[in-house]
Amino acid sequence: ALDVPLAAGEHRIVFRHPSFPPQSKTVQLAPGENRDVIWSFFDLTGYLWVEVRPWAEIYVNNEFMDSSPLKKPITLPVGEYLLELRHPQLQTYRQTIRIAPGDTARVRQVLSP
Repeated sequence: ALDVPLAAGEHRIVFRHPSFPPQSKTVQLAPGENRDVIWSFFDLTGYLWVEVRPWAEIYVNNEFMDSSPLKKPITLPVGEYLLELRHPQLQTYRQTIRIAPGDTARVRQVLSP
């Protein structure tokens, strides 16, 4: 917990964590008011689970995330992404995926020559 004294009025609070994009919340304080602000980055994230044969490097929006087989789901902020499954000797597979809060998007794919 962090106590931050603020004057009465409107304030924008920005929450930052290296594993998530910055998030913000606006609060309005009356004179002498104390308020607790509770925040969870996990309310704005979901998961991606990929099963691919024979194996592939997994890219999301052109950023390397992991190689299959995955040991755990990939955590992503809520939104739409381009998934790419890359193998040096097979065709790259591309699919648009949507990550919803708290849900797991699942992709199963067999790569072709």
